[in-house]
Amino acid sequence: MLSLTHATSEQTTICDIGLIIPKHFHTPESDIMKGNNNINNRSLSAWNWIPHSSAHRIPRVIFEAECESHHCTYPHSHQHRELNSVPIYSTILVLTQDSTNRKCFSVKFQRVTVGCTCVWSKSSP
Repeated sequence: MLSLTHATSEQTTICDIGLIIPKHFHTPESDIMKGNNNINNRSLSAWNWIPHSSAHRIPRVIFEAECESHHCTYPHSHQHRELNSVPIYSTILVLTQDSTNRKCFSVKFQRVTVGCTCVWSKSSP
């Protein structure tokens, strides 16, 4: 079992634990989209998935939502100005590989946009 300790500025960094990632670990984009039955296109507050890639990060690809419009749309109808489309955020754990020592990773939390939702406009009665 691994143990984590907080490093201080005086400590020397030692990275001696190997991180093995199987080749099949990464899921193709098409499989990710199947998992939610394209809810991003069926929503009243539709969004697009935008991939952000980095070869020195785990996960290598982070998909973020980007709202298609500032307003919500009802099926077979027009946009409703009293309803705004706003992003929904979540925080994920990310490992970033050290640029000088490839055996070392730093851990951080990253805020990502995971979808969009409809809310009443702030100017609505």
